[in-house]
Amino acid sequence: MKYDVSLTSKVMTIVMEGDFTFQDSYFFRQILKAVKKDGAGKEIRLHVGGLHSIDSTALRFFMLAHDLSKQRHSCLFFEAPKGQVLLTLNEAARCNALNIAA
Repeated sequence: MKYDVSLTSKVMTIVMEGDFTFQDSYFFRQILKAVKKDGAGKEIRLHVGGLHSIDSTALRFFMLAHDLSKQRHSCLFFEAPKGQVLLTLNEAARCNALNIAA
């Protein structure tokens, strides 16, 4: 997976591309650290339109990011999901209040 993080005073945007699998967990932990450090009160946008697929580890990390954003009083949005990623996020949204912007 490739990712790029950009930060303004109000918005943290993370653009993700490729496949998000267990092997990418180290990189996403770094993203979670950035959310923990710099995400308080900000809008966090995970642009997942470039992701082809996610596995159960990726979904777990998305749920952790969701919970962390709530703790940090931030709003987390999943932008432009499609295909398998959209289906998986929609299933997860049935149990949690995920913000998905298709």
